[in-house]
Amino acid sequence: MNNKADDFQIVAYCCTHCAYAAADLAGGLRMQYPSAIKIVELPCSGRLDVLTVLEAFEQGADGVMVAG
Repeated sequence: MNNKADDFQIVAYCCTHCAYAAADLAGGLRMQYPSAIKIVELPCSGRLDVLTVLEAFEQGADGVMVAG
């Protein structure tokens, strides 16, 4: 079994004002992170619904990260 990081799909739900701004800054500085991480911007991490997380898993995500 091959366990490379690119074999996994991670969905990262990020708060607009905190975590998403940090991810955007990292992109602006040309810092790299694995392509397996898909960032989804939220108005606030507290507004993330559990059904949205479950839907990510139903659509094939191996993991979900919530960053506020």
